[in-house]
This record gives sequence, structure tokens and C-alpha cells, in this order.
Amino acid sequence: MKLLLIAFLVLVSNQVFAAGNGGHGSPMDLVWPAINFFALFVFLVIKLRKPLTETFNRQATDVQSTYEMAEKKDKEAQIKLETYQKKMSGFERERERVLSEATKEGEQVVSAIERETIETIEKLKVDADSKVAHERDQLTKQLNEGLVDEVIKLARQKIGGSKDNQSKATEKLVQNIGR
Repeated sequence: MKLLLIAFLVLVSNQVFAAGNGGHGSPMDLVWPAINFFALFVFLVIKLRKPLTETFNRQATDVQSTYEMAEKKDKEAQIKLETYQKKMSGFERERERVLSEATKEGEQVVSAIERETIETIEKLKVDADSKVAHERDQLTKQLNEGLVDEVIKLARQKIGGSKDNQSKATEKLVQNIGR
């Protein structure tokens, strides 16, 4: 309380000194404001030293813990970065392996399709040849049957027209059967 009273008096006395001498001052006029400033400064230092010290210490502790947490996060980030880089390098190798396997498999499929196509063409050629041969045989057989029928028809006409030819034909047949 005494300190507050002294500070009040110092501040009030400053106004009294400033009112005198018609506004022209001397260096002595600055003595009381300096004393007031010094008193206020000392008062503030005494009253605020402990809270300021605690605040600065707390902030220093916060900064230190933030720095330590940042270092920890940096280490974690470095570990994750290394892990991802390893995965990426492994991914590139895996991608190349899959591509090469796919290329080999594609080539195998192409060669298998080519082989199957060639085999199918060969089978179709064989089937076509056998079908053509069968149809040729059928046509030859039909032609032969038609020719035999025509020969028989002409022979009947010739044999049926004369008695002499009928008797010769009968004799030849009997001779052929007897053999």
C-alpha cells in the first residue's frame, strides 16, 4: 500500500512541476519524469518478475517439447519415406516381372493359336480330300451303274430284236455259268 501511495505522489508531483516556468524547460525538468519512470520500472520488475519468469520458462519448456516432438515426427517421416522408397523400388521390379511374364505368356498363346490354326487347316485339308475322293467314288459308281444300265438296255434291244442273237447269248451265259 505504501508503494502505491508513493507511486501516486510521484505521478501527481510530475504535473505540478510541468505547469511552471511558462513552457520553457530545463534539463532539470526531466529529472522527475526519469525518477517516475525508474520507480515504475522497478515496481513492474519486482511485481512481474516471477510471472514473467514462469511464463518464459513455460514457453521454453513448450518450445523444447515441440522441438523434441518435431524431431520424433521427422524420424518417423524418414522411416516412412525409406519404407515407401523400398516399396516403390520393389514395385518397379514387380511391374517389370509381371510385364515380362505377360509378354512370355502372350507369345506362348500366339504360338499355341498358330499351331492350332495349322493343325485345323491340315485337318480341313484331309477332310476335304477325303470328301472329294468319296464324292468322286460315288460319281464314278453312279456313272458305272448308269453305263451298265445303258449297255444292258442296248443289249436287250439288240438281243430282243433277233432270235439268232438270243440263242447265242443264252449259249454264252450257260458256258460262263458252267465254268
